[in-house]
Amino acid sequence: MPDIKSPTSAGVTVSIGVSAMYLSQKLKKEAILEKTDMLFYQAKENGGNRIEYQAGAILKN
Repeated sequence: MPDIKSPTSAGVTVSIGVSAMYLSQKLKKEAILEKTDMLFYQAKENGGNRIEYQAGAILKN
């Protein structure tokens, strides 16, 4: 997406981390957020402007 207001950048990029769990896992929100945060930083480390996801992640409370 072009950023016409920025004198230093030609555009805006997005890095996103997504984790999806089964309802039966009954995880604490902190565990879900920790995994999602890890995936966000993985997206940035892998070059940015991408989505990293893990469906049905196995997490511990």
